[in-house]
Amino acid sequence: MSTARYLGWSVPMKQHPGMNDQVIDLHADRPGGGPIVSRNCSSLAVDFGNDIWLFDAADGTLNRLQMSHLKMSNISRMFITHMHADHVLGIVPILKTVMSGIGVSPEQAERTRALGIHKVASFHIYGPRGVRELVRTTLRLTEMGLSGAYAVHELLPADGSPSVTCQAEELHQNEAVGKDIRADELGVWEGILEEGVARGGGRGALARGLSPIEVSSPL
Repeated sequence: MSTARYLGWSVPMKQHPGMNDQVIDLHADRPGGGPIVSRNCSSLAVDFGNDIWLFDAADGTLNRLQMSHLKMSNISRMFITHMHADHVLGIVPILKTVMSGIGVSPEQAERTRALGIHKVASFHIYGPRGVRELVRTTLRLTEMGLSGAYAVHELLPADGSPSVTCQAEELHQNEAVGKDIRADELGVWEGILEEGVARGGGRGALARGLSPIEVSSPL
């Protein structure tokens, strides 16, 4: 048996008045192990009509998204509960698809890289320690370029350090500075997202308190 610490994300739908919000289950009852032809692993999409948030991204999630009615370009945020393979292996393929670098000239890529710590992200990933390093390392080792910029925000214990920092010399060429969000004295992360304007002019949803949940599962 192993014990994993999950982040219990919560989305208050009422922050998007007038939208036909939908929650789409992309995993179809396939626990762990990896996807098969008829079933996938963990992922959930919340569609606000013109803005989509994903919760976990298992291997095979990209394929399920492409089979769904969801518009891939509307995906703006991804929330990761924990670092098990069946929850994270789909992150980079989805990021690559949403922010495809096809057609980006070397000059455009260099202008983005040169912005350094001043890049502004259009795609945000939130999760526990390790998710920033996973994304950055995968993009670098595969020499993958994107269009625009993304940011990875790590949720840490009060005295925790990030998996990797966001110094200018460490950032991927398409990576904006992410936040290191530390828990308060009660072990809760408050105000993960600031309320703002979502795509299409809707009000952005607000993530309130968040705390870890320990769950035991067989290896």
